[in-house]
Amino acid sequence: GLEHFTLAFKNTDRIVNIDISENDIGSDNFMILMPIFESNTKIKELNVADCNLDGYCAEALCTILKQSNQTLHTLKFRNSALCEVGACAIAELIKGHMSLVLLEIFNCGIDEAGGNAIGNALKTNFCIE
Repeated sequence: GLEHFTLAFKNTDRIVNIDISENDIGSDNFMILMPIFESNTKIKELNVADCNLDGYCAEALCTILKQSNQTLHTLKFRNSALCEVGACAIAELIKGHMSLVLLEIFNCGIDEAGGNAIGNALKTNFCIE
């Protein structure tokens, strides 16, 4: 299923909203979707909440979004095991995305170091609600 989804959408650049929330994809399977985020550089809303993602998956996704997307408006990670790795990746994304105004990261297992990283990033980005 995910392979077909990726094949169908990795060669386009017209996708602006992706909501795959509430699918227990898991991090290993989610990595199959990465080519979609690389080619679709105009994504405005991305909802990966409740997909059972870990911090390393979040790190890979945030790296792609930071490098190739400047239109991201909404990012939802709710109920993911982001921990420090994912939180630090989100912090790096926040620093460079002034278009990002809605970030949902509750119930993500973010520890003190990850929280500090996000807090410091928010000092440079006043657009996020």
